[in-house]
Amino acid sequence: MLRLSPTVQQNHTTFITSYSLWNTLYASYGKATASTVFKDFKDCLNTRLSLTADPNTRLLLTADPNTYFDKMFGAFAQMSAVEVEVPHQLQAMIALAALPQKWEMLITIITGDVEMSRLCLSDVCDTVITQFQVDSVHHGSNKHNANKISVVKCKRGDPNWHNQQGSNQQQQGQDGQAK
Repeated sequence: MLRLSPTVQQNHTTFITSYSLWNTLYASYGKATASTVFKDFKDCLNTRLSLTADPNTRLLLTADPNTYFDKMFGAFAQMSAVEVEVPHQLQAMIALAALPQKWEMLITIITGDVEMSRLCLSDVCDTVITQFQVDSVHHGSNKHNANKISVVKCKRGDPNWHNQQGSNQQQQGQDGQAK
C-alpha cells in the first residue's frame, strides 16, 4: 500500500492481504487497452531498416537488424498476449515492407520458394540478418586496409651531383700548366 499513489490508496483501503490487493490492482490496471495494442501495431508498421551512405559511396545499415526484429517479435508477442493475433503471413509482409530499396531483391528470394501458408517472420529475419552479415564482411574487408610501412626513407628532391671526375682532370690540367 505504501508504494501506491494516494489516489489509488484511497480506492483500495479495504484489502487485508497483499495478495488480494495485488489481484485487484492487476484486474484494474493490467488490462491491455485498444490504444496500447494500436501503439504496438503502429510501432511495427513505422519501424524501418534504414541505410546510410558511406564515404566510399557504399550503403550500410545504420543499426543491426537484430534490434529491429527483436522489436517486431516483441510487439507481436504483446499483441498475441492480449488475444490480438496477427497472422504469421502478415507479420512477414510487414517486415518485408520495411526493407530498404537496396535489399528489395530479398523479397523475391524469401517469397519465391515458400508457400503463402508457411511464410513467417522468422524466415524474413534469418534472410535479412544473413544479408547484413555478408554486406558487413564485404564492406569491412575494404574498410580495414592498412598502409604499407617501410623503413626506407622517402626521397627528398633530386640530389645535386657534381662531375667529380671531370673536375679532377681539370685540376690536374691546371696544375700541369702551372708547373
